[in-house]
Amino acid sequence: MDAVEQLLLQIETGQPVMGAILEPQTLQGMNLQGAVFIGCQFRGVVFAQCQLQRVMFIQCDLQQSYFHHSELEQTNLIRCDASHSLWVGQAHTVTFCETDLSHSSWDHFDVSATTLSKCSLTSALWRSCQLSSTNLSELDIAQLQLNHCAMESISWINSDFTTVSLQGCSFSKTLLINCRFQQQDFSDMQFTECTFTGSLLQDVQLTNANLENANFSKCQLQSTRFSKAQMNQALFIDSQLNDCDFTAAQLKHGNFQGSTLHQCSFRNAMLEQSWFKQANLQQVDFSASNLTYATLSHAIAEDCNFSDAHCQHTNVHQLHEKHNRWTGVDPNGLLHTDPDQQALERELSQYGVEI
Repeated sequence: MDAVEQLLLQIETGQPVMGAILEPQTLQGMNLQGAVFIGCQFRGVVFAQCQLQRVMFIQCDLQQSYFHHSELEQTNLIRCDASHSLWVGQAHTVTFCETDLSHSSWDHFDVSATTLSKCSLTSALWRSCQLSSTNLSELDIAQLQLNHCAMESISWINSDFTTVSLQGCSFSKTLLINCRFQQQDFSDMQFTECTFTGSLLQDVQLTNANLENANFSKCQLQSTRFSKAQMNQALFIDSQLNDCDFTAAQLKHGNFQGSTLHQCSFRNAMLEQSWFKQANLQQVDFSASNLTYATLSHAIAEDCNFSDAHCQHTNVHQLHEKHNRWTGVDPNGLLHTDPDQQALERELSQYGVEI
């Protein structure tokens, strides 16, 4: 009886398979459903079109193994070494926990409802993959490469993307909370309805990017370029922005309430119905921008340039300004007194609330 036959016999008994050793070989179309492998060595083994539903790999050696179009559903890899492994096909409701996936390669691999937690993806390559409804947390992603991958409804939290390469990728409805991005070029990429709350973006290029409905609230943004980006209804509430460029960006209904902006440029930007209430604006360039129905009430604006901005029903109620330039702006387009705002403030003051 060879090693494979012994393995299948143990699986039939329903008992965990412990310490089994398989030489590098191809397991073609085998039914391993429900098997529990503990401390087994499968280095270099090819799992080709195998039934791996509900299989548990615990502390197994899966180095250089190849998962080729196998059925991965409710499969678990816990504290395994799967470095240099290859993955083609799909995974659904799979859990990777404390597993070494460094230098692994994922090609045209579809991942859904899956969890990767406390794993190493150092120098891994993901190519033409799709991830949906998947949670990625506390991962080591140094030198990770993502090429032409699509991410939707992903939760990717507390990760350092500084050395991650994103080429031709798209993100939709993805949580990128408390992450770090530095000196990266994401021009022309898609991050629609993505949430970056609490993240740091420094020297990041987002020129021509699609950032519709993106949320950058409570972020720190330094020298980040949003020029010509599509970012209507983007949120920057309570954020810190320094030397950021929004030249010619589409920012209708953008919200910067309570944020501090220093030496930022919105030149030629579409800011129709944007919201800068209670923002701190220092040396901000709004020249030639469209501020139709924009709100700057209760904001602080010092050394800002509003020259040639298109203002129509632009709310500057209680705007605290100093040394600003309004050359070429139609004063009739500025709403210095907002009756509705005044009425609300009077009502709130009766309850001791000051705006």
